[in-house]
Amino acid sequence: MRSGAPIRHVFTPREIEHFGHSVRMMNGNLGEVDGKYIVFLTSGAVLSIASAYPDIRNVRDEDGRVIAKRIGKRFEKLWAVEGAYPRLTKEKYTMIH
Repeated sequence: MRSGAPIRHVFTPREIEHFGHSVRMMNGNLGEVDGKYIVFLTSGAVLSIASAYPDIRNVRDEDGRVIAKRIGKRFEKLWAVEGAYPRLTKEKYTMIH
């Protein structure tokens, strides 16, 4: 799969709260995630993540990488982007007899 391509994991409001740092809305506004709320930089308005979820275009982490995005305006869910979660390494186990 190419880098930045959506993967099959729906990004929930709770994951935005834990992993997100900033969001961009469908109308172009930029907001910062503060707990369960989004604080918009230009207007100073505060919305809960759950109520703003349908209007979020993408979510960025602290490093500025997009970790979740909406594929189109008509899609209901945000999809996690490849690389959003740290890759898990397989541990090697040894058998002891």
